[in-house]
Amino acid sequence: MLVSLFFVSSAFAGKITYCSNNGTNGYLQVFVMNEDGSGKKQLTNLNENCMRPKWSPDGKQIAFTGRKKGMRNNDIYLVNMDGANLRQLTNDWRRKVQPFFISIK
Repeated sequence: MLVSLFFVSSAFAGKITYCSNNGTNGYLQVFVMNEDGSGKKQLTNLNENCMRPKWSPDGKQIAFTGRKKGMRNNDIYLVNMDGANLRQLTNDWRRKVQPFFISIK
């Protein structure tokens, strides 16, 4: 039996970011699509569950948490909206963290 999980996170300028395990490796991964459901694109392919995607204020990047199987902590990652420049921002096995952005003007 195949079960597909789908969690909508947020929308920005006609795009929706969400997490689903309907990708290439069975883990929850970050995707984007148009508000009408077209243009689905998988942005991550990590060997861990990716969750809680959040748009940057300018809509160019998405921050999200990743949790490796068997671990109790989350790390924060950042990826461009097109899937390029994926990078891990934290590496702390002791804390559970969640991404957010602050707009300072």
